[in-house]
Amino acid sequence: MELKLSSNFSGKPVSVVVPIEKVIEVFWPKDEKPPISLTVSTVLGADSANAEFSLGEETKESYPGIWLTTDNVKSHLFLVPPRAAERYQRHRNGSSLRR
Repeated sequence: MELKLSSNFSGKPVSVVVPIEKVIEVFWPKDEKPPISLTVSTVLGADSANAEFSLGEETKESYPGIWLTTDNVKSHLFLVPPRAAERYQRHRNGSSLRR
């Protein structure tokens, strides 16, 4: 898996690709098992949004995906995009994500 940082503010596209393995190598505690997911999040006031990526090895039995969620701590409203809701729930329950 790779992380891609991109910009196009100057009218010229610029991007940098960073292998996720390099990030894990630098920041993950050496005595811990490898992480199983990567989450990117942002918060603005009571609202938060998350994108969770599975870091497992891609096989015929696995399903590479990104789980998107939003949350509002004041209203306790937790949203998962409708088409992703079933896959997200199965992912959280440890079930296979392939149909």
